[in-house]
Parts: sequence; structure tokens; C-alpha cells
Amino acid sequence: MNRRAPIIQGRLPGGEEIKVDPPDGAGYVETLRQHYGHVEKYLNDIVEEYQKNLHLVPSGEPAPLDELGLGRLKDCIYNTEQFRAEVSRRIEAVINALESELLDPGVAPSP
Repeated sequence: MNRRAPIIQGRLPGGEEIKVDPPDGAGYVETLRQHYGHVEKYLNDIVEEYQKNLHLVPSGEPAPLDELGLGRLKDCIYNTEQFRAEVSRRIEAVINALESELLDPGVAPSP
């Protein structure tokens, strides 16, 4: 989706400006490609974090993620506010913008 974002956003009214409202109230506006890029990077960082720390994961008894240095993975698994701010809200904003265009073409999506 990230690679196709420039094509999609060119056909999406307001595709250059998809607003996300994080909980701190400091909303931000980015292009479709920027949102996809941010989500992709964050998810890749989770995988990289796990790969770098895999040797710390015990084979026997489970260990708390905090002790293993897997903070981003923990955020993802427990759907923390940090994860929602970095990933979930961006995805929701993109989906809302795309659904608005599909369901009512020519009408700008609501923020």
C-alpha cells in the first residue's frame, strides 16, 4: 500500500491531507504515503526489536516483556495508548478517508 500511495492519493480528494487526532490534542496532517510509511516503519521496528532481543527470550518459563527489552512489542500486544497513537489512529484515518471516497466520491472525508 505504501508503494501505491502516490497513485491513490492523487485520486483521493484531500489525499494530500489526512488528519489524525492523537489523544494529546496535537492533531497532525500527513499525506497517505507519509501515514503508510510511518505505520510500516513502526511495525518493522517491532520486528527488528524482537529479532535483536530473541536471544534474551527464555526457552522455559515465560518472562515479562519489560525484562526482555521488548517495549514496542509490548505496546502492540497490549494495544497501549502509544501503539494506538503511532499505528491504530493512522490506519483508522486512512481507512475513513478511503471509505469516504468509495462511498461518496467527490466529498472530502471528515477529520
